[in-house]
Amino acid sequence: MKPYLKAGGIIVGAHLVRWVCEHIYYTQCTGLLNSVFAWGSPMCRGLRWVTDTSTDRIFKSVHGLVAIFV
Repeated sequence: MKPYLKAGGIIVGAHLVRWVCEHIYYTQCTGLLNSVFAWGSPMCRGLRWVTDTSTDRIFKSVHGLVAIFV
């Protein structure tokens, strides 16, 4: 039961982090003029990195759960 809880916790946590980072990125780093200047800022680059990393964690965790069931 522990592998299921660990993988489930990673999936839920990664979804939460990804949702928060995408919301902050949308409000701070997008827009007609703002995106030109903020696109390369460390905050926007960091938010994109966190989003990509959490997506990778979700993908690996789901595949881990599938491997456990199969």
